[in-house]
Amino acid sequence: MKKLALITLALALTFTACSDSSGEPETNDGSDLIGKWRLDYFTPYTEDGETISIEECDKESIYEYTSNGEYKYEYVLNLENSECSVDGQRTTNYTVVGNTITNVDGDVTTIVTYTISNDELTITYEDGTIDRLLKTTDPYFSEL
Repeated sequence: MKKLALITLALALTFTACSDSSGEPETNDGSDLIGKWRLDYFTPYTEDGETISIEECDKESIYEYTSNGEYKYEYVLNLENSECSVDGQRTTNYTVVGNTITNVDGDVTTIVTYTISNDELTITYEDGTIDRLLKTTDPYFSEL
């Protein structure tokens, strides 16, 4: 009987230690998102009847979320001669609430959900497509 009481107490302490003692839902301030990310994968899509899948040059694209709410990105594309080249750079603004990122680019607002696990950022768009990015320490964007 004493053994059963100790097991019950151990289980109770285990579940108590794992719960949020404040009773408030956990919040995410987006600090896990801050940093530079390199594109690793995106869901293939169709454009003008052609299926677009990730290429090696796409994987050189860098995305950065800053602590002051700026979202910077640099797209790298494959040229016809098989060389990779910076196609463009852009800076917009973002906010994070929970696991939702709202990105405002002029009059276009994009809302996505995200998860981060082991330095891998997965962004899920409203249509179910995803981008997967890997944390990077690569140098900042190239100079245009």
